Amino acid sequence: MHPEDDLTPFDDTMHMLEWLHPEPLAEIKGDFEKWVSEQSPGSEVVWLKVVQPPQWLTGGRKTEDGDGQVILVRTGVAFAFRTRVRGASGAMHNLSGVFTWVAWDMDTKPQQRLWIDLDGTLDELGGAGKLAIRIYGRE
Repeated sequence: MHPEDDLTPFDDTMHMLEWLHPEPLAEIKGDFEKWVSEQSPGSEVVWLKVVQPPQWLTGGRKTEDGDGQVILVRTGVAFAFRTRVRGASGAMHNLSGVFTWVAWDMDTKPQQRLWIDLDGTLDELGGAGKLAIRIYGRE
């Protein structure tokens, strides 16, 4: 992690992020680095900041024994970000948007998918927007 990284908006929901990966913050940063490299070989993420509290949706099913317990079967998080990227030429670029990470079939054969939507907003991509569509696999 870079000293200018700021992922503190996840502090209150870290336990939920750990449903997605045992080291979720490193995984998120790694996903950004991979995405940047795929978009422009030789580019790198300088820093990454979460700029609003993340928005979550979850889904579960009741246990068969009728004890009122619920088993998590899907979850999704969307968060607004800003990042600075150094291009292969050394030029700096400031990017912003929404990162979405969803998981489904968590109780059987877990599957995951992520999206990085540049210039997106949480209004359009968060809990009241596309996150609801993405978590239920209709996109």
